[in-house]
Amino acid sequence: MSTAKQLAEQGWNAWFNRDIDAVMEFYADDAELILPGTPPVKGKDAIRGAWQAYMTAFPDEHPTAIRHLADGSTAITEWAVAQTHTGPLVMPTGDVLPATGKAIKLSGVTIAELEGDKVRRQAFYWDNADFLQQLGLMPSPELVAAG
Repeated sequence: MSTAKQLAEQGWNAWFNRDIDAVMEFYADDAELILPGTPPVKGKDAIRGAWQAYMTAFPDEHPTAIRHLADGSTAITEWAVAQTHTGPLVMPTGDVLPATGKAIKLSGVTIAELEGDKVRRQAFYWDNADFLQQLGLMPSPELVAAG
């Protein structure tokens, strides 16, 4: 059996290779995915849909820094990525944001709770206000202060 750190490394490598089938092999059927600003995504099929939508919106996402740590059956990944918004992005409201062509840099931490070789719960943490500002959906603090 692989260690939590090895599983995290393999899962993230599959993600950056844009291999959705390989990514989904790491999730339990009843897994839960937590993303900033959205309700929990529950179940492997729903998680696949969420990840496929993100891959469509940001097909060129690549890591600029990544570090995996583990404690028992918990894997912690600190990451930074660069990507371009070139496809439609489904918002938590169900609305679709057309491609903006904007370059996005994002960093955060992910905590994956494993049971055996499968992710049972995965929580992503990043600055969602910064993400929305880079997409042009929210004013940046500099613009608010100057306004």
